[in-house]
Amino acid sequence: MFTEGTVEKHVRSILGKLRLQEEPDDHRRVLASLTYPESTYPESR
Repeated sequence: MFTEGTVEKHVRSILGKLRLQEEPDDHRRVLASLTYPESTYPESR
């Protein structure tokens, strides 16, 4: 079982590695799910 704080810490770390800044109009977890494949597999664009 994971605590909410542990999950949030890891999510923040992942978002930071993807260089996604906190913006009021953007949902960073959705942006992360779109950004990760592009950064991992650039030839698939």
